[in-house]
Amino acid sequence: KYIPKVGEYIALLKSLIEGLGKQMSDVSDDMDSIENQKNLVIDVLKELKQKIIVIIDDIDRLNNEQIRLIFQLVNSVAGFPNMIYLLSFDRSVVVRALSEEQNCDGEEYLEKIIQVPFDVPEAKKEHVHKVFFHELNKTIMDMSEDLFDKDHWGTIFRDCISKFIHSIRDVNRVVNAYKLKYKLMHSETNWVDLLCITTLQIAAPEIYNWIMDNIDSLAGTYYESISRVEQDKNKDNYLAIFKNVYSKDPELMLTSIQDLFPKFSWKTGGHERTMEEKEVRRLQRISSPTHSSLYFHLSLEDVKVSRSNVIKTIYDFDPQRLHLYLKDLKNTDSLRAYLQELNCCIEKISEERLEMFFDEIIKLQVNPFLEENKGIFEPSVSYDCHQCIWSILERINEGDRSKLLLKYISSSTKEEFFVLLQYIINIEQAYGRIGNSITHAYQIIPEQALKSIEEKCLEKFKLLVEDASLLDNNNFYLIKTMWVYLDKEQFDEFMKNCLQDAKNVPKFLSFVADGWHGGNDSGWSFNEANISQYLTAEDMYHKVQGLKSTDLFNELTQEQKQVAVAFSFWYELEDRSDYKQLSRKKIDELLPYWIKE
Repeated sequence: KYIPKVGEYIALLKSLIEGLGKQMSDVSDDMDSIENQKNLVIDVLKELKQKIIVIIDDIDRLNNEQIRLIFQLVNSVAGFPNMIYLLSFDRSVVVRALSEEQNCDGEEYLEKIIQVPFDVPEAKKEHVHKVFFHELNKTIMDMSEDLFDKDHWGTIFRDCISKFIHSIRDVNRVVNAYKLKYKLMHSETNWVDLLCITTLQIAAPEIYNWIMDNIDSLAGTYYESISRVEQDKNKDNYLAIFKNVYSKDPELMLTSIQDLFPKFSWKTGGHERTMEEKEVRRLQRISSPTHSSLYFHLSLEDVKVSRSNVIKTIYDFDPQRLHLYLKDLKNTDSLRAYLQELNCCIEKISEERLEMFFDEIIKLQVNPFLEENKGIFEPSVSYDCHQCIWSILERINEGDRSKLLLKYISSSTKEEFFVLLQYIINIEQAYGRIGNSITHAYQIIPEQALKSIEEKCLEKFKLLVEDASLLDNNNFYLIKTMWVYLDKEQFDEFMKNCLQDAKNVPKFLSFVADGWHGGNDSGWSFNEANISQYLTAEDMYHKVQGLKSTDLFNELTQEQKQVAVAFSFWYELEDRSDYKQLSRKKIDELLPYWIKE
């Protein structure tokens, strides 16, 4: 009304506009009502020439309130034409949820909504397993047959894997996880054990985590003597632990771990099938200490030498290439890993190539680095060399073994011959020809063939009668053992000649001195009968005294110097009883007075 000229006329329209607006609002509200919208949808759906199926799956996986809302929603629109609602759920779960949420009988509630119920039967176990095997076959097509142990697979599948595979969903969860692990890890793990540990990781993570946390004590092949009573006691103790770890089925946990770890099985009274470390490693089992950690990672970074690289040396390398390869492994501290893997694959080496590996491994043992002390309890590279040599000798045709040894004695260098002596002595001992115990394991050649080998060794020794440097060899005790057995008189003459030279006396003493360890100290002791075999203790004392503060004494090794000082200290004692312990600390205090400045 304040607008010039027209305001007063517009003001007169107020009542008219308000009335028209109310009428329009009433019509609009009626048009937008839920009922009108529903009728409109019904009209449109009636004109469709096809039906619409709405599928709602896994309803039982929702919480109780969500389940109630789903059924209320479906109930409110169930009358639409040409539409079908297919609802998939575990009936017992949904009935319980509706009963709790609606405060009614859940069964009756469902009956009012569900017009046509279908009970889908649980998949037969045989069918689920058939699908599982089919998926496995697609995954492990490149499996090596010599790594497949049917008995082991049967036990693992029956006692462990099958207990967790109940549905196609279970199959998919396990297989999908396994495919990734297998692709990354199959070359360095056992596919059965990898499948088992993957199944546990997916279906029973509590068991998987316990195994991972205790793998160091589970892995290994040592079977200590144990009574049935002790086994039963151990079993009860572990079951008590497993009740807290996997309360669903502690017996299943016990059986699964027994099947994977033979040592644990033996300890708890499970199956008593023992396995040697070599076999466990060959099969790359989770129970192999060198492989166990790989099963809990998706990386092979801990593998120093892969099985595929070892196989390549077996089939493709010539002697020169093999020699350089082993030299590189020594420089990277991976030689032990290679030898351990090689020992598992000796059966793959062709007969004509066995001698090449025999030769290279003998030469390895000549190298001084093999004697480096890495700890009193840590196996040395020499040990792994020995294992491989015996495996090679066992692999060679029985009639050719003695021929190989004879050939090698003749063609070997002095150092290689001394390495070979330890194997020949073991064979001699196996028949009781040296020593008193008989060990059948080393009877790898006929006893009558030993005569030719002994004659060839004696020929070699005769060439060394004037070689006093034999006392510098770390295997001198082997030289003495074999030489004394073949010709003691000749060896005694050799030793008497050597000990005339004063510098050889400390070398000899370092072989006959007895070492001792106790508390925080260690040292040496002497037995006069042992040191006086070729020269009197008095003569030796004077020769050692003559080395004091000389260049010859300085040239001795540290141990030879210490033994020389210890011997002199022992000889000067009033109480010179046999095996009297001389402290290393005391000897090290005296040693500087013997060194030439």
